[in-house]
Amino acid sequence: MHHTAILRPPAPTFAAGITTAGLGRPDYEKALAQHRAYGEALQQCGLELILLDADDRYPDSCFVEDTAIVMEELAILCRPGAASRRGEVAAVAEVLAEFRPIATIKPPGTVDGGMSCGWATTSTSAGPNGPTRRGRGSWPVFCLMVDILPPRSR
Repeated sequence: MHHTAILRPPAPTFAAGITTAGLGRPDYEKALAQHRAYGEALQQCGLELILLDADDRYPDSCFVEDTAIVMEELAILCRPGAASRRGEVAAVAEVLAEFRPIATIKPPGTVDGGMSCGWATTSTSAGPNGPTRRGRGSWPVFCLMVDILPPRSR
């Protein structure tokens, strides 16, 4: 059961983030409103929020789920595949160090924590061919709450 969520609001540079969706330029004001509503929904579910400051240096830094994989025993700090996102990890690492022992992904390894997300009572996992998303809707964003599955045998 999750009790705490780490959130970071979109920075004013949010629209310059990495995307392949082809949906046009993101609307910063709409992203802020959605983020506020998301935080309120998490609080209504009984979660305590740890709010980080927005960081203009990293347009994608609101997606904190990519920065770490958190398990009951420890937190694994990720090394994002996009070099431009690697600086996002430090602020989340500082918070997680208060709650868990820390392990890190070392170069040349890369992993984005959002590729291993819990979804309700089922989980998705990232494998060598990318994320498994069958039967799932949109993945949760803006919040670090992840569960890890062992690799599936082939």
